[in-house]
Amino acid sequence: MTAAELAIHKPIVLGPDEGTLVNLFGNPLLVRVPSEATGNKFWLAEYTIAPGFDGPPPHIHRRSHEVFYVLDGELGMLVGDKELILSPRSLAMVTPNTRHTFFNKGSASCRFLGLTPPGDLGTYLQAVPEIAAKYGFPPPPDVAGALAEQYDGGIFSPGD
Repeated sequence: MTAAELAIHKPIVLGPDEGTLVNLFGNPLLVRVPSEATGNKFWLAEYTIAPGFDGPPPHIHRRSHEVFYVLDGELGMLVGDKELILSPRSLAMVTPNTRHTFFNKGSASCRFLGLTPPGDLGTYLQAVPEIAAKYGFPPPPDVAGALAEQYDGGIFSPGD
């Protein structure tokens, strides 16, 4: 096995607040299992979103499944044309090519786990602050298209 393959097979054990912290539009995203640790098979993070957070524009992913598991608070979601409110211990899985977004219309923060197989989307989410600083968010269509191809980042729905 190569050194990279050995690193993929290394166990990860983290305490409650350990991981890589990313500021995602003023909301902390704690990356618990980075995609490089799984050979890009999946990525796992703990999101905390503030009350009133509108979330990203509705979008799709071509390759990624996105799993949302609510820990605390209420998570609003748009899946297809259906708006949902998920309470603690609720789960939603969004399949590839399904238009979706998430948000928090509540008066308290919401905390949820996000799991994305494969891990490309997680790598993209970790890069979003840098992308937004460079291009704005959402980025211009040509940049968004290249990012979507590379990372399966959000392909924003026309008119959103």
